[in-house]
Amino acid sequence: MLPANNAYAMFKELSNAQMVLYPDSGHGALFQHHETFVSHVRTFLER
Repeated sequence: MLPANNAYAMFKELSNAQMVLYPDSGHGALFQHHETFVSHVRTFLER
């Protein structure tokens, strides 16, 4: 978990990267948006 500005800078430098920002959440994104987070993790692991 990175500040959004740092994550965006890293995202721009990595080919084939995808960046996901969860609105109105900080370090608790995986708890506040657990269903969406789990869906994203599953998609990542299936590749």
